[in-house]
Amino acid sequence: RKLLTWESVHKENFLLARARDKRESDSERLKRTSQKSSSVAASWGGWLRP
Repeated sequence: RKLLTWESVHKENFLLARARDKRESDSERLKRTSQKSSSVAASWGGWLRP
């Protein structure tokens, strides 16, 4: 019984940590994409100005 409780607690902790890592990874990917988009927009902005 104690082993099952220990396993379920550790499994839950593992899954929560994994979800957190994925969320952070998604937000980092979004941040990098945003920076690239801003960079491209800035370079095109120079071309579009008279």
